[in-house]
Amino acid sequence: MEFTLAGQRKPIKIYTILGPPRPPWNATDTASALTGLTTGAYGGNWKDYDPGQTHTDYANRTLHLTNLLNDTKADCQDMAAMLDVFTKGLGCSGVECQDLQGPFTTHDVDPIGSAGWASQGWPFHEVAVFSNTVYDACARLKDNGGTGNPYQPLGTPRNTYSNDLVASGTTTWGTPFTWTSID
Repeated sequence: MEFTLAGQRKPIKIYTILGPPRPPWNATDTASALTGLTTGAYGGNWKDYDPGQTHTDYANRTLHLTNLLNDTKADCQDMAAMLDVFTKGLGCSGVECQDLQGPFTTHDVDPIGSAGWASQGWPFHEVAVFSNTVYDACARLKDNGGTGNPYQPLGTPRNTYSNDLVASGTTTWGTPFTWTSID
């Protein structure tokens, strides 16, 4: 099997997972796998945040992964979909995506690839969720309602996350879902 990256065809190796990860791997459960993927995706400096540039088809629950990997820009749907798909690729279960629906204005946030902290106006924001907690590979927040110390949302309770993200506006959590198609 092959894929195309930057105009060059590359071989793909497909492996069969024979069992759950064991030490010395760091990811021995879903939460630790999700934490590693989230911190790696946000901290890898491989994407710049652009809310107008998505690589997902929300209506058909499709992640256009090749396009995402070949582009320098991503939005929250891309990053959440990537966490959903990659954790499943590692054999994990229970990870879904969920939208915090608005519209709303954020406290100062630090989006992926940004030059720093700024307030944003968002119609929604999509994150990965696991065991009623939030993993956000698209933005760092500040604790204490957006006024405290910076942190990467890794297993953050939904209410804490909402409080640290939203400065004004009415929000509700949408129904959790998974991305079902990849191309």
